[in-house]
Amino acid sequence: MTVRMDAIRFGLIAATAWAAASLTGCGSSNGGGMTGGLDKSERYVRRGDTGAAGAAPTASGGLAALRVGGRAFGHEEVMTRLAEASGDVVVDEMVLEAQLERRFEARGWTLTDADVSREERLFTDALSLAGVTTDADEGRRLLAQVRDARGLGPARYRSLLRRTAMLRRLVADGVELTSASVELAWALRYGPRHEARIITVPTAAEAQRAVRRVRGGESFASVASSLSTDASAGRGGLLSPFSLEDATYPYAVRQALRGMSEGDVSSPVSLESGYAIVLLERVIPASPGAPARDSDAVRREARLAQERLLMNQLARELVAEASVDVLDRGLKRGLDGR
Repeated sequence: MTVRMDAIRFGLIAATAWAAASLTGCGSSNGGGMTGGLDKSERYVRRGDTGAAGAAPTASGGLAALRVGGRAFGHEEVMTRLAEASGDVVVDEMVLEAQLERRFEARGWTLTDADVSREERLFTDALSLAGVTTDADEGRRLLAQVRDARGLGPARYRSLLRRTAMLRRLVADGVELTSASVELAWALRYGPRHEARIITVPTAAEAQRAVRRVRGGESFASVASSLSTDASAGRGGLLSPFSLEDATYPYAVRQALRGMSEGDVSSPVSLESGYAIVLLERVIPASPGAPARDSDAVRREARLAQERLLMNQLARELVAEASVDVLDRGLKRGLDGR
């Protein structure tokens, strides 16, 4: 599906600092987390450094990058296969990086180490704001987990921080806080949340059949487990609690939930691709210890949210307008697959 319904909450926290990276091949593509899973770079990129230390010659005389028993795979062969498997991911990263560097050069700007370090701090700050951890050591451990899950070795991680820092600086002048944006930031972090179950299917006929089964007495969870195409199917369609103001969830689903009482099942609603049926489990009240809506903490979150929106938009524009010549055959095959 092309909409995100079941994003892992830890991934959402990481996106607070790195949302723009999802457009550059470092994360899920353009909100497609409804079915979850790791993207191509996360499946194929080897963790850690990729130097040739200890490499031995292959039968053809080239340096080996991988040895399995007595069989050596040459560096060129391994790189070609990697390029075919996930070359589009790496190309997207490099295209955006080159475009951003051109923008910086045109403005006479220089990216500093402080700019890059700030991006890493934003991640750990996001963990604290979300209540995940306030411990520095635990924050570093969680950061290492995210890097490992995303296949972010030293080179790709440094490049990710650089791209995000450049994007943030380029959009800084376009951020304008309004009372509406501050109110939205408060609602997303501290306002009421809805816990729901969902069934997603490709066609209207399948959606109607799912509704008939549920209204005929079958449990919503069992129908979701057997029919739903969403990543939540294994949990009986259960979604993490979310705000109805959260635009990363489909508008049609949020609108359906607004008019429902706990235990209600919706009629099928149309998505960008397919149909959904939702069950409202419960409404979680607003946080009793929430700060004032115009507090510094809420205004800071509102600013970060606007930055993310503008950074995503700029990243799309820069990649779309780039002129790219793909010279490597493996890379070209990987890109042609798109």
